[in-house]
Amino acid sequence: MSPRTTHLAATLTFGTLLKQLRKRAGMTQSDLAAALGYSIALISSLEKAQRRPDLTAVMERFIPALGLQGDPRTAATLIELAALARGERLPAAVTLQRTTYLSVQTELQQAQPAGLVEADSSAALPALPTALIGRAAEVTQISNRLLGHGGRLLTLVGPPGVGKTTLALAVAGQVQHHYRDGARFVPLAAVSNIGLMAATLAATLAPGDASAKPPQNRIIELLRRQTLLLLLDNLEQIDGAASLIATLLAECPTLTILATSRERLHLRAEQRFKVPPLPLAAAIELFVQRAQALDGEMELTEENHPTVAAICRRLDCLPLALELCAAQLDLFSPAQLLAQLQARSLDLLVDGAQDLPPQQRTLRHAIGRSYALLQAEERLLFRCLGVFVGEFDLAAVEAVSDWCQEPRAHPLHATVHALINKSLVRTETQVTDTTAIIPQRFRMLETIREFAREQLIANGEAHTAQERHADYYNRMASAANNHTDQHTLDSLFAQLEAAHPNFRAALRWLIDQQSSDCLRMASSLKFFWFTQGHISEGRNWLLAVLKAVPEMTVDSARAWLDLANLAQIQDDIDAAEAYANQAGQIYQALNDSDGIVYASSTLGWIKHGAQRYQEAEEIFGVGLRSLEPTGNQLLIARFRFFIAHMQRDQGIYTDDLHREITDLFIQQIALDDIWGAAHTGTLLVRFDLERADYAQIGQVAKQTIELARQTQDKQVIAWTETYCGESARIFGDLEQALVHLGRAQQCFTDIGSRSGMAEVAYYYGRTAEHQLQMSEAQSYYQQALALATELKLQPIQIRCVMGLLRLARAQKLGVKATEWLAKLETLIGTLSTALPPADRMAYEKLLVHSETVGQ
Repeated sequence: MSPRTTHLAATLTFGTLLKQLRKRAGMTQSDLAAALGYSIALISSLEKAQRRPDLTAVMERFIPALGLQGDPRTAATLIELAALARGERLPAAVTLQRTTYLSVQTELQQAQPAGLVEADSSAALPALPTALIGRAAEVTQISNRLLGHGGRLLTLVGPPGVGKTTLALAVAGQVQHHYRDGARFVPLAAVSNIGLMAATLAATLAPGDASAKPPQNRIIELLRRQTLLLLLDNLEQIDGAASLIATLLAECPTLTILATSRERLHLRAEQRFKVPPLPLAAAIELFVQRAQALDGEMELTEENHPTVAAICRRLDCLPLALELCAAQLDLFSPAQLLAQLQARSLDLLVDGAQDLPPQQRTLRHAIGRSYALLQAEERLLFRCLGVFVGEFDLAAVEAVSDWCQEPRAHPLHATVHALINKSLVRTETQVTDTTAIIPQRFRMLETIREFAREQLIANGEAHTAQERHADYYNRMASAANNHTDQHTLDSLFAQLEAAHPNFRAALRWLIDQQSSDCLRMASSLKFFWFTQGHISEGRNWLLAVLKAVPEMTVDSARAWLDLANLAQIQDDIDAAEAYANQAGQIYQALNDSDGIVYASSTLGWIKHGAQRYQEAEEIFGVGLRSLEPTGNQLLIARFRFFIAHMQRDQGIYTDDLHREITDLFIQQIALDDIWGAAHTGTLLVRFDLERADYAQIGQVAKQTIELARQTQDKQVIAWTETYCGESARIFGDLEQALVHLGRAQQCFTDIGSRSGMAEVAYYYGRTAEHQLQMSEAQSYYQQALALATELKLQPIQIRCVMGLLRLARAQKLGVKATEWLAKLETLIGTLSTALPPADRMAYEKLLVHSETVGQ
């Protein structure tokens, strides 16, 4: 076995490479099976290494089927792995000749394959009116699939306006010289039945033919003797198209068909290629090109690029939509155009070029054509789906559409699947780093969704669908807020993030209806906003719902408290205190004792944010005493943590307090209170850092960061990452320290916590100083000092000034060092609590240095 083969055995298998190459070629297991004449089960078994590949078949059939003729290195690897899977050596005679099917015309003339006669097909294919943009990879991929194996039917499927016809013409133009009789293009958009289809085919293949034979017989007679690529464009509306195509393939063995449709033909020999929207960069290029065709002075600039990109995204990067939209630049600037699109895009996407087919001159007409071809039950569900924004899953569809046509003629999932097959609904790729089972999600392109919503309104169904939609997402938010299984948070948050656009839509509708449900939904979503860092958005929504429903109720009191919590996270202390007091007044008016305790504990944390630690401790003490008779150990432990936190903030660093925090940490882990344990562990790490007690800090930091990540709570993750970063620095692992601080900085940025940003900046400075990067350390210290001064965070101010003093001395800047020392003594003189032991030792060391210099 060669060294290369040994290396391959250690890193890759035939099955895994086969799967990768299949996906690279845009093929499903069904597509590859059709191309090879195998069963889908056999392809699956080969990919899972449950069956050994046949070496001859790999060389003679798999290589061309996967389009590897122009990639001999990859082809050789696949053959080597096939031999390895069989425990065999490669035959000595095996060599791979590079065969490039997509050669330029001059190469074809120099090396014409035996028996291949170039056809004069200049009139067979219409020329593309403009250059094809952003489709080079698809053209190569489809061309290789057509030429590289025995598959004789390839269908391009995709939504209205995605550019199936243009792509098919580009492919046909690329490969037509490989067919003795070239390629023929047959547009079928105006054809509605199999009889007209056969007649159209006959007229295209033999114009002026006066044969009295039935059109289908005449077509077979004409095609049986030809080696031809037949491009059949727009098949979706033709009843019986699949049966005619199956007959042609059976009767004409040298015929290859490239078809375009909004759904596949469901034939065994069929391969399917899903045509995607353009990549954003290509969409921008196409939009600008079409705009310049109208106005030669139109240019893509640094100023208008974001607007043009937003236009392209709003249009789902669909080529037809981009072309129709660019035509409107005669009337609107790009910024005005974007505003119009965000209101009603389909009204703008009109006035297509006269050389476009009639069904493509407005996007509404193009989508409406697909809608008209749906069965009644499919049309009804299609309309219902217009209520969703972004992604949705089957459970959401069922909840929203449960008023539609009972009993159903078909199961719901079958109707959804029909809409997917007809390219009106897309299946979303699941990208997640969790092993939890995530429901399959779907979405509509925005332009298609707008059409569906128009139809929903026109049929008088919008209110009912919107009501069901809001109810479903309200219940989903409530279930998430009451979620108790900390170990399934990964899957929960993946689902919530996917549902985020629908939460917004549901909440907006409830607010517009002035429904009290908007209060309950907003309070439920506070958990999501809080943990995922959507703090500013949450505050805006809560203010909106409280304005829409101003009554004094338990729900409104809870909303005011949620608003207070979010404001405090962003260090908006005055607003947070006002909101908490508003909640307390409502609870007092309602004589709600539990609510009063809850409001007072929230106020306690706000006072902590204002550095009024003794007041906060007193509030938490009252709360703890009210909880002790209940025996609720989880809440009691949390209030003990609150009190311990306030004591530490008042400068208490006794062994007794350390034991209390340690015991709480152990107890909360035993109670499976992951959120509480993560907070307490963070406090313990911070406490040890400030006491310069590093004996157990590494172990506790590691355990705490694991707990914090399980919570998915960005605030606790941010603080934990911050102190883990400093712990890593102390132990000399500067690279890991920077990793922790980078994560913390991102979280604090996401949630808008300026106090957190100040602390991270300080520890960045500490790490830079440790690395002797004096200029960088100074920049971080000054940045942290400015924020800490603005927020009146005295401990961070003191640490930053000590850092700047050390830097000034290291750089022998005597005057500057004297200034920093004076500022440090002033800050310490005004400090209301004792310095933490570690800071006290650092300060005393600086004073000793000053005395030594003075002597």
